Amino acid sequence: MKRHLSQRTLFLGLILIFVLLMPAYAASKIPQNVSDAINSITEDDGIGIINELASDAYGGRMTGSPGQWLAAHLVASRFKDAGLTPYGGLGSYHQNFNLATNRITGTPILEVKTSDLGYTKYEFGTNFICRGFSGTGDIRGEIVFCGYGVTEDNYDDYANVDVEGKIVLILPSTPLKSAKDRHKVTKWDNVGSKVNNAIDHGAIGVIMIRSNKNGKLGKLVCSVMWGDHKHQPDIPAIVIDRFVAADIFKKSKQDLPLLQGFILADKKPMSFNTGTRARIKVDSAFNPNTPTSNVVGLLEGSHPRLKNEYIILGAHMDHVGTQGNEIMYPGANDNASGTASLLEIVEGFKTAGLRPKRSIIFVAFTGEEMGLKGSSYFVDHLPIEKNKIKCMINLDMMGQGKGTLNVFSKQYPDITAKAKKANKNLYNLAMPVIQSGFGSDHASFVRADIPAAMFLTGGANDYPVYHTHYHYREWIINKELWKQATSTALLAVWYLANE
Repeated sequence: MKRHLSQRTLFLGLILIFVLLMPAYAASKIPQNVSDAINSITEDDGIGIINELASDAYGGRMTGSPGQWLAAHLVASRFKDAGLTPYGGLGSYHQNFNLATNRITGTPILEVKTSDLGYTKYEFGTNFICRGFSGTGDIRGEIVFCGYGVTEDNYDDYANVDVEGKIVLILPSTPLKSAKDRHKVTKWDNVGSKVNNAIDHGAIGVIMIRSNKNGKLGKLVCSVMWGDHKHQPDIPAIVIDRFVAADIFKKSKQDLPLLQGFILADKKPMSFNTGTRARIKVDSAFNPNTPTSNVVGLLEGSHPRLKNEYIILGAHMDHVGTQGNEIMYPGANDNASGTASLLEIVEGFKTAGLRPKRSIIFVAFTGEEMGLKGSSYFVDHLPIEKNKIKCMINLDMMGQGKGTLNVFSKQYPDITAKAKKANKNLYNLAMPVIQSGFGSDHASFVRADIPAAMFLTGGANDYPVYHTHYHYREWIINKELWKQATSTALLAVWYLANE
């Protein structure tokens, strides 16, 4: 009996030793200096950068705003401290250019005539917000529901309604998009095209409802994306919540989920005059030539030949700013978290003295929230020949979720293999592999036939505060997952740059 017990104890002890040595065994596959770089990434450092970028001082970092420039100077300073070569042009880290921007000023007003007794006034920031490129105006008129606000040869939401001098109410996206093309961006995914279409039919204002395919109304999500469409300086454009929507549809006794379901099923418009009147007041300041910049630094490779091949690692530093000098969008996860990952990877390379065989270009992009404007400019004004770029890796929304690191790289086997190898040798996170080429700055590279992928964390309760205004708290960020995802990205980039 004693002997049997002793053997079992020995067996259990050996199992325990094996389990304890497993992380060290995985780590032994990683060169010591790379391990040092990974170990230099800490949760406290990441949260420190995120807290800084999401603070009131940065004002939501809207492209071209003082807060976005503050972020750009912070990144440039970190690049300089890490010894990166300025690579923005003319010996600077800043790649300067201009973009059209728009600010919502003052306090917007929305009132809806909900009964014969008068109008109900709604709370700005709670019941409604403005589209980032809303025009200025103080308008009154009837509200006409115009489905998706789409006009095509075989489908026209305006065909059987008169919107002259009225306010149109529309849904996002388009009913003409198939399930397999749900990630494909069409002109009707850009608000600018919808507002211009409404104006072409005589509308004086636009109200939008954020709704999913089942008609369920979503949160008030702020967006400064407009598309490459003419800005309309005199047309207010707002987004409403479900309570305002219910009041607007009350008189016509219509049900939005049913309406949307019929439109999607039959691919036929169901537009009508709601019989409800509203007042909308918005003040905005449009600037067609706002200075902004990407921030670019170079770590030259160590191999005589391979240093002329380049890996690009990027993250966007901008967000959607403020509205009415009252509500701010901190953008802690989108994308202070990705910017923190970028800076911590740069710091890790410096701390460990890493110089891979290939060169690495580090970029903090501006204008992503406006429609990938900064990355598009970068791709159109590359500091190197395009054929020398091996691939691009984009870090976006690296701070929320539950143990999942999504890799948008499905059509690029080499990137996928390196990401999986890095993950296996570190934390073995859940790693779904998704088609690359939509949703963030890597798409600008894919469109230019440059292999590109995105790292983005997720899992249960993915993004509870996505593009919403809130008082930022650290608990919003999953610190452990941020560190694990950032470390995995560093190792994957090392493999891509060194193997």
